[in-house]
Amino acid sequence: MRRLSKKDLLILLQLRRNARESLTCISKKTGIPVSTIFDKLKGNVNRFVTKHTSLLDFGQLGYGTRIHLVLRVKKEDREEAKHYLMRSPYVNSAYRVNNGYHYLVEAVLRDLPHVESFLDEMESCFKIEEKKIFYIVDELKKEAFLENNEIVLASF
Repeated sequence: MRRLSKKDLLILLQLRRNARESLTCISKKTGIPVSTIFDKLKGNVNRFVTKHTSLLDFGQLGYGTRIHLVLRVKKEDREEAKHYLMRSPYVNSAYRVNNGYHYLVEAVLRDLPHVESFLDEMESCFKIEEKKIFYIVDELKKEAFLENNEIVLASF
């Protein structure tokens, strides 16, 4: 585990809330000079950021059905299943998991017939021993870890 200074952590917390915020605004919120923030972003702090991205409202884009899917795949097909999931344009996130299953997948699709088509295609490509599908009905909280300064700084 890499150690962070308190300033580094404050900068990361602000970026976690809004990565498009100006350095001046981050400076006002943290009390850290703009030049220091700039230097830290070019150096130490940036090594903790794996990807800059935007969170989209998929429903507004016409993709109103989201599922979480857990899969148990035959041993001889696991590598093929992994590559399929990595290539699929409908898979938003995929994870290798344990406790009797091999993969946890978040997929974004247009509607229920599209879900069925996606599952049928998957089953034709590799042998699925067991699957569980969870339809996302309502998003209660997303990407909120490390947003609360008080909790994080208290444990620092």
